[in-house]
Amino acid sequence: MERERPGIFGKKGAVAQAFGVQTMAQFLGLFVGPLWGGFIEYRFGWKNMSWTLALLAGLTAVPMLWLSNGGDKVRREEEEERERERLLDGDGA
Repeated sequence: MERERPGIFGKKGAVAQAFGVQTMAQFLGLFVGPLWGGFIEYRFGWKNMSWTLALLAGLTAVPMLWLSNGGDKVRREEEEERERERLLDGDGA
């Protein structure tokens, strides 16, 4: 999105928004996890509570692994190479 519409996320880019979403998800999990675990334990017992929380952990791990693919590493290496070239040419700070 930033490439298509530069400045769409403001001066700091999408970093602040990503940090906000990550923080919100973290605290939402801290709030919902015990409620969910308590409800399942009360209705179905410890064994089912453990299995449902393990299932939820696995389901959330899949998109995290998918979203953290190696494509970013390639782009990061290309950016580092361009930065090195700029510095060696004397164009950098």
